[in-house]
Amino acid sequence: MKIVIPEDMALNQDHLNIMRSLGEFKAYDNFPETEEEIIKRVENADIIVIEWLFITKKVIDNAKNLKYIIVALSGTETVDVEHAAKKGIKVLNCPTYNSEGCANLTIGFILNLTRKIKEANTVLQLGDWVPPTFTGIELRGKVLGLIGYGNIGRKVGNIARLLGMNVKYVNSQSTPEQLEDLIKTSDIISLHVPLTNETSNIMNKRRIDMMKKGSYLINVSRGDLVDQKALIEALKTKHLAGAGLDVFENEPFRKKKAKVPEEIMVLSKMDNVIATPHIAYNTEERITRLGLELIENIQSCIDNSPINLVTDKVKIKEI
Repeated sequence: MKIVIPEDMALNQDHLNIMRSLGEFKAYDNFPETEEEIIKRVENADIIVIEWLFITKKVIDNAKNLKYIIVALSGTETVDVEHAAKKGIKVLNCPTYNSEGCANLTIGFILNLTRKIKEANTVLQLGDWVPPTFTGIELRGKVLGLIGYGNIGRKVGNIARLLGMNVKYVNSQSTPEQLEDLIKTSDIISLHVPLTNETSNIMNKRRIDMMKKGSYLINVSRGDLVDQKALIEALKTKHLAGAGLDVFENEPFRKKKAKVPEEIMVLSKMDNVIATPHIAYNTEERITRLGLELIENIQSCIDNSPINLVTDKVKIKEI
């Protein structure tokens, strides 16, 4: 089988060598600038491994031999999965390689926000010593509501329980009523669902407004899960005590240096927000885990028994 990685990707050299042994292998060390260049790179491939490339209907239609698309991420929104399925092409993801890092950052956000670490550090850097200003809250007994309870959500829940928190969750089997009960009763809400038609804007203005006054919102999943303008308003009015955000609407494309959109800058400068540039997955350890997961995915495709097939399982809908 012809296996192609059409973009530069951070992978262990030993893992790349194993991939080379699995078939006719080609890996590129730069990022394609145009859709036509993507098409040229993948047109004869049986299997492609992508990270941040957009695999559109046009790309799929021009890849005449393509049988499998392996996405080196947990999310697959850069691929036209529906069109791929219509063409008989199977799409796989890598659902576990980033779980530890995402869970760690989630807990980091929670601790930072509830103990006002960012605010205290900023004031100290300005030369002021005012400890009474930064009264935080303790996590024991607080309710953590997890929207999504897959690989990452479960890890976050396990850590939170060790901190004495009461953990509630909804998942793809939950009803809209169960989702909204969780939103109304949680002290901290953390999002751990993929971006799909059903989850897009799942935290809209109505649901942000129904959150408990003084509660917190954490998002390390995808920016489009949240109505960003409504979130900014809720933070400005102090309806929400704070937010920890690693992802945003209209993020700059990660493979190119770009100006940060104004709305993201507004959020990042708010005292009650911890904002990071989509780094939850980015740990040294994840490179090893990703390589191993990709090798397993590729081998499963060669064996014609693909694992980690992507299906739209999230059924929480707007009401």
